Order: sequence, then C-alpha cells, then structure tokens
Amino acid sequence: MTLFWLFACGYSYFTSLREPAPPGATVTWQGYVFQNPDALEDEVLTDGELTVSADGESFPFSQPFEEYPGYWYGEVPVGAEVALTIRGSGLRPARWGMTTPSGDGIWFSGALFGVQETWLLTLLEGLLLQETIDGAVLVWGAPLDGGTWDCADVTVNGAPVSCFSLDEAGAVAAVDSGPFTWFFSLDVPAGPITVSTGDVSFTYQAETREVVLAHWFEGSP
Repeated sequence: MTLFWLFACGYSYFTSLREPAPPGATVTWQGYVFQNPDALEDEVLTDGELTVSADGESFPFSQPFEEYPGYWYGEVPVGAEVALTIRGSGLRPARWGMTTPSGDGIWFSGALFGVQETWLLTLLEGLLLQETIDGAVLVWGAPLDGGTWDCADVTVNGAPVSCFSLDEAGAVAAVDSGPFTWFFSLDVPAGPITVSTGDVSFTYQAETREVVLAHWFEGSP
C-alpha cells in the first residue's frame, strides 16, 4: 500500500512568546487548528469547538480575529496538564493530552488538528483496520521520532497495539516490533486510557466515540 501523504510534524506543541509566568498564573495560548493532519493551508477548522479542561474546569477557546479564520485563542493555567478536545461539523470528536506553555504561547502551525469522519474511515480501510464496537474509542498515536522506539513496547491499557511504518516514498507497512511511524488501538472502552511506550506514558479520560490523538510523544522507551 502507498499513501502519498506528508505527515504534519513538529518538535513541540508550542513555543513561548514571553518570559515564563509565575506558578498559578494564566497565560494565553493560540494558533491555527486544521481539519485533518494532512490538511492544506486553507483547510482550517472554522465551524467547530475547541475546549481545554483541567481539574474539572473548562477553558473555552474562540476565533477572535475575523481576518484569520481558523485561528483559535484562549487563556489557560500555566504549566498545567490538560485535555484539549476538538469538535466540528463532520469531525470525529478528537482528544489531545498535553501540558500548557510556561508563558504566553503559540502552537506550531500543523501541530493541532481534528479528524474528519470520512477521512478517518478511509485511512483505517487502507490500513486494513476496522472498528467493531459502536461507541468505542480509537487511539491513534505517533512519536516524534519512531526510529528509536520498539512497537513491541507500546501498549494501550496494557494491550499491544497495531504499528505501521511510513517510508519517504509514502509506502506503508505493518510492523510487529522495531521502529514505526504510527500506532493504533481500536475498540477501546471509554474512560481512562493509558498509552505507554515503556518509560513514557500518559492517561487520557476519553469519552464515547472519541479518537485519542496520542501524538508527539517524546523520550526514550
């Protein structure tokens, strides 16, 4: 199978625009959100909702700049572990997990995206993956550099995952161990979902039929 797709990538979710803020402060967070990971520059999320939540409190985001559609802006607690959810027309609800910036910040263009339902189903079909439980959660992950990771070490709630490698020509191949580009776990029950790659792990609180985007993992397994 060959996919002619340039996968969006970045070395961090954000870059701080100012000096670090003191503990307990509120900082601004902003940037473009795209409809898909391979979206073109003008395929930004305009008809949707972006919300950050932490410790039971929600921090809504808006698009305050009419001249920059798809550019989202909000205020969040500094250096906090948060969930970021993206919803929109035709999108599968997407959940990210991350830490907010140490000061007023902006995420890199292409670092945050939603997932269109039809696009996702086409991707899964091409990878010979199929969801079988209605309302279950789909986990789709990608480390920053999968070349040093071992698929055999990656688990979702303690269960092995399906890994795939993508070469420079766009060819995709399934792998059981060794380096990889993406990993998937289908039909995961909603609730706490722990993604582990050895020494690196993160727990998401996923809701029914969400896609958990466990992207940009850093560290060594």
